[in-house]
Amino acid sequence: DYFTKGGMSTGFVTFCDLTSVTCAVSAPLTSLPGVLTVSLAPEPRDIIWDNIRVDPKIRRAKVNAADILFMLGAVLWSIPVATIQKLSTADNLYKVPGFGWMANPKGGFKFTVLINSYLPVAGLLVLIMLLPVIFKMVALRYERLKCLSNVQDSI
Repeated sequence: DYFTKGGMSTGFVTFCDLTSVTCAVSAPLTSLPGVLTVSLAPEPRDIIWDNIRVDPKIRRAKVNAADILFMLGAVLWSIPVATIQKLSTADNLYKVPGFGWMANPKGGFKFTVLINSYLPVAGLLVLIMLLPVIFKMVALRYERLKCLSNVQDSI
């Protein structure tokens, strides 16, 4: 069997008219259920050609595993948030090598208040800005989704 020997799991058929497309998509192409999944092809620019060969069962398992890990990350989200809140204060920063000058800043109390109020927010914003990048890398390289629109949906 071609599919079990590492062949392609995706194929594209081009039709010349809309009637043929409609018939092909809606007609049962085999008597065996679940052997073929027929759908309209995405825009060619939307296809990630490197991910076409990935078996649908493997992809589905990877998508499920990534979803479970992301749910776990959502539950444990408070850990990095609390860590950023705790570490990004003027009292903790002056202990870092090169930041000793913060122990006795020339601006005094105002500078310490500025650091303590804005640095945790900036740290959280950086963390939030990294999330879409991480989600995109997981969708492209681990889940190996076939279409850029599916990657966007996943993000």
